[in-house]
Amino acid sequence: MPLTAVTFSLGALSMAGIVPLAGFWAKDDILRTSFDNQNIAVFLLLAVSVVLTALYMTRLVLLVFTGEPRNRRAYEHAHDAPPAMSLPLVALAALTVVAGFVAFDAVGKALGFPGGIGEFVFVGGEAETFTVNAGVMALSIVLAVGGVIGGLYIWRGSAQGRPARRAAEALPWAYRTLRNKYYMDDIYQALINGVVLTISAVVAWFDRNVVNDTGVDGAGFVPRITGYVLKFHETGKLPNYALGIAIGVIVLAVVAFSLAA
Repeated sequence: MPLTAVTFSLGALSMAGIVPLAGFWAKDDILRTSFDNQNIAVFLLLAVSVVLTALYMTRLVLLVFTGEPRNRRAYEHAHDAPPAMSLPLVALAALTVVAGFVAFDAVGKALGFPGGIGEFVFVGGEAETFTVNAGVMALSIVLAVGGVIGGLYIWRGSAQGRPARRAAEALPWAYRTLRNKYYMDDIYQALINGVVLTISAVVAWFDRNVVNDTGVDGAGFVPRITGYVLKFHETGKLPNYALGIAIGVIVLAVVAFSLAA
């Protein structure tokens, strides 16, 4: 899949921040803005992310397009996409190579825009002119290239993954932490099981027993049971009325004798 490999690799290098691809200018501007307006901790975290991005993009390209295939049958049937899908890849790859230069005012004006991309694509406030901090740019280049070289060292050819395995054996706790994604999934699941589901069970019980069974169904049950009891007040049968009179007399007599005593 030569066409797919070339276009994918260009996109990966751009994502890694390799100069002069489009991703480089975007990352450089983020680093410069952070350096000018944020604290040093934020800038250092972003700088580390440049190395990590270059590492995993290099690993991705090497694992997908080099080495022995894990599935020989899939490998033998793999081929580049038809033109309807491959031509957009070529177009995007070409833009990846040249579109980053639109950040500069001279290039933007040469293309008929008011200036660089910050002059015609911005949200609120005033347009922004692209500026360069030579020190930050040099650091960005070094970090990105270093990440790619590190990825090649770790995942190249016959040594593929061997340095990573040695590091995992030397620092098993760090390997377990990274492999388990800082245990974030376990924390989320524990919170869901221990907090969310518990609160949901209480809310469900309250909704069923208080709101539904008592509030909604109870409002209909009270008139129904009241009507059922009151229907015996007038039955149209003399024996029932006689029984009612007798019970009433007995109740009144008991009350009267109780008060007299």
